[in-house]
Amino acid sequence: MKVKYILLIVLSFVLMPLFWSCKDDKPKGIEKEIILPKFELSNKFVNILVDKSEIVDIKQGEGDYKAFSLNDNIAKAEITDNKVKITGLSSGETAIIVSDKQSRYLQIKVISYYDKITADKEALDLQMRLGETKTETIKILKGNNGYVVTSENEDIATVTINNSTISVTGKKSGETKLTLKDAKGLEKTFTVKVATTTIPYTEKELEEIKAQIATCYIFNNDNPFKHGYEHTDIEYYNTVEEGMNFYGWAFYEDHYLKIKFSGDKNIGKKENALLSYYFWDSWNTYEDQPANFEIVKNDGILIWAIYSFVADDKLNYGYFIQKINP
Repeated sequence: MKVKYILLIVLSFVLMPLFWSCKDDKPKGIEKEIILPKFELSNKFVNILVDKSEIVDIKQGEGDYKAFSLNDNIAKAEITDNKVKITGLSSGETAIIVSDKQSRYLQIKVISYYDKITADKEALDLQMRLGETKTETIKILKGNNGYVVTSENEDIATVTINNSTISVTGKKSGETKLTLKDAKGLEKTFTVKVATTTIPYTEKELEEIKAQIATCYIFNNDNPFKHGYEHTDIEYYNTVEEGMNFYGWAFYEDHYLKIKFSGDKNIGKKENALLSYYFWDSWNTYEDQPANFEIVKNDGILIWAIYSFVADDKLNYGYFIQKINP
C-alpha cells in the first residue's frame, strides 16, 4: 500500500512541469483583432431644390452600398461609384438611409424645397350680377406648404385657403390684391378685379333657358314647386287686363308672381312692364315694380321671356316659359 502512494507522488512531480508547459503554448493568430474601416459620409444634412440633385460622397465603408428614402414622394436616392445622388421631388422633409455590407447604417437628413410659388392663375376677373357674390378658385401648383393668404381690401374680395386651393369671393366692384405666403416665407401676389352687371343672363344661360320647354316661372331663383305646392293649388295667369298682357301664377294670395307688359308677343323688348311679387315668409315684396322685359323666343306656341329690375342695390331677375295664348 505504501509503495502505491509513493508512486503517485513521484508521477505528480514528473507530470506537473509538462502541464504548465502546455498551458503556456498559444496557437499563433487566433486572438488577432479584426479592424473594420469606418463608415463615413461627406455630409449628413442636405438642402435641395425640388427637381434638382445633390451628391454626398461615401468617404469610407465596406462596400456593397445601398440607399433608400424614408419618403420617396419628397426625395429619392441612388448610388453610383460610392456617391449618393439625392433628388428633390416635392416640398418637405425626409431622410435617406445608407448602408454597407456590414449592415451599418447612416442617415442623411433632407429638406426639399421650392424657391418660388407658382399657381394656375396670375389674376382673376370676377363678373357677377349686382348684389350677388361670386367665388372662383386659384390652384397652387408649387410651394412650400404652410400657406397664408390675405386680401388687401375685403370689401371688394375675401379669400380663404384649403390645402393648396385658394377660394376668392367677389363682393363689389373694384380691384384688390391677394398676398400668398408659404412656410419658407416666399410670397406671391395676385390681382383681383370685380365687376358687377345689371344684365340678368349671359348668352350661355339664355341658350339654356331657350332649350327648356316646360311651363315655368322663375324669380330670384324662386319658383312655386320649390315650396312643394300641388299643381292643382296653383292658378296661372295668361290673359289681357286693361290693355296689357298679363302672365304669372298664384298660390292663393300667400305667394304669387304677376307680370304685365304692353305690346305684342314677338321677340324683343317690351314697354311698360310691371312686376308684382309676394311671399308671406319674405321681406322682398314688390307691387307693380317697373321692370325690363324681353321676349327672347317665340315658336308660335310658347314664349320665353326674361325680366329684371334693380332695387336696394341688387339685381332682381327671372324668366318664364308659357303658352302664347290662354
